[in-house]
Amino acid sequence: MANRRRIYLFLILTGLFLRQGYGQYAQLSSVINHYSAIESILCYNENDVDSVVVFSLDPSFNAGDTVMLYCVQGAEIELTDLFGEENIGRDKKIPGNTGKYAFLIITEIIGNTVVLNTTVRPEIGPTEPGDVAQLIEVPSYIRAEVTAGGVTAPAWNKSTGGVVALFVRTTLKLSGDINVSGAGFWGAEESEIYNGECSVVDTSLYDSAFYHISSVRAGKKGEGTTDTRFELLRGKAMNINGGGGGNARLSGGGGGSNFSSGGKGGEESSQCAPGIEEAGGAGGFDLGRSDAYYINNHLIRGNRIFLGGGGGTGTRVGGKTTTGG
Repeated sequence: MANRRRIYLFLILTGLFLRQGYGQYAQLSSVINHYSAIESILCYNENDVDSVVVFSLDPSFNAGDTVMLYCVQGAEIELTDLFGEENIGRDKKIPGNTGKYAFLIITEIIGNTVVLNTTVRPEIGPTEPGDVAQLIEVPSYIRAEVTAGGVTAPAWNKSTGGVVALFVRTTLKLSGDINVSGAGFWGAEESEIYNGECSVVDTSLYDSAFYHISSVRAGKKGEGTTDTRFELLRGKAMNINGGGGGNARLSGGGGGSNFSSGGKGGEESSQCAPGIEEAGGAGGFDLGRSDAYYINNHLIRGNRIFLGGGGGTGTRVGGKTTTGG
């Protein structure tokens, strides 16, 4: 599933929280964070978000812990050519909470409700339908060394993972890698339902940017920051930073993206007579472009970070199975 992933998220943060003596290096390896999926971000009143409800709280979370609240998905996708035909499927500039994050301290745990030390409004609001967010326990050190085996994160599982976060007060020594390659959004799953026709049979049937996930006329789109209720997950348009699926016979899926755009998928088989003009899946949208994200001090688009998008799938002739994104 990770063949076309591009850039994946990790955070190395420097702070003031202490866990070991000044003369020691904490030895870091493998997975250093704990994760819990958030069911809802609660609003005590219209100006105060101060707690989250999780589906199942990892037992390692305790009062006094530093945590990262990270909103992963929920952005609205652009279905029209408002930003140009080449940008169909990009982010619609209505991201909601998506990409927003905050570092907080747990003050109390009541069942599956985690009470936080301060409000995160107006930066982060209550969860909306289609949003996905996670709570990450963040360790703190005076000095730390990433050992030869390296530090990583569990792969994103559609509710948690994909992030490494830590605070280090003075020195972080890298004797190994912090590597979360392949741990971001999922590439599209393999498919074997395409009927194998060339688009010249009926170009109007094979030239859509979006098909329902049940369609047989195109490959699947890779996972992106999109609202999880979205079901038009086949066809050549990007899925925000997920790559598009290839349309018609033997076309390729597009690559996932993050700051930069993903690569475009290959065109329809040369054995087909000329059909639709563009068949290969579009590469994922470049979230770092000037009218998008990865900028500071912007009321709507600033201070957001994203997991890397998954690649789309191509199509195969009848009886064969596509390669996953």
